[in-house]
Amino acid sequence: MIKYTTITVKSEVKKELEKYKGEKSWDDFLLNLLREYIRLRRVKAAKELEESFTKEELDKLEEIFKQVKVKWEFKKPEELF
Repeated sequence: MIKYTTITVKSEVKKELEKYKGEKSWDDFLLNLLREYIRLRRVKAAKELEESFTKEELDKLEEIFKQVKVKWEFKKPEELF
């Protein structure tokens, strides 16, 4: 059995949301909105992290990641855990 609930928002907020909702169901619209918000937060965090390193540090990290990847490629899957 599917359970439903009500989310109370101001009328102005609902009107603004309806402009973007279009013909989608509220379920689909709100889930898409949440997923996009999460995706953008991750992009922002990655960009901030990248900007916190110097070019030299990023180059060194890339080199280390390549070395680790090579090490992992030579191990059997059961050896990784």
